[in-house]
Amino acid sequence: MKRTFEIELDVPDDFASKYNPPYLLGSRCVITNGVLAWNVYADPQTPTPQWRPATASDEGKRARFRDDGIDAWTDAKLLHVDSDKDGCLFLGLFHGSSKWFDYCEVQV
Repeated sequence: MKRTFEIELDVPDDFASKYNPPYLLGSRCVITNGVLAWNVYADPQTPTPQWRPATASDEGKRARFRDDGIDAWTDAKLLHVDSDKDGCLFLGLFHGSSKWFDYCEVQV
């Protein structure tokens, strides 16, 4: 005998914002106390990192640096923030050497 069931899913409102498709339905179904349930598999979304300009209180943290608005970011450790000059300069340590940069951001 073959039976056909209609199934209604109760999906949380924020499901699509927390998980990436494809959504895979597990092959094992469980009925407990009259409630039909099975697993849905999906990869969680990775949040986009948020960055803010570095300050002197961020010294010693991992950060990203660049010399102008066009250069690619370079990951390094923030050694020092020099705010005495016109604007700020940031001293970063990477690959065993240090260099001054015009821009520096740390992750929120």
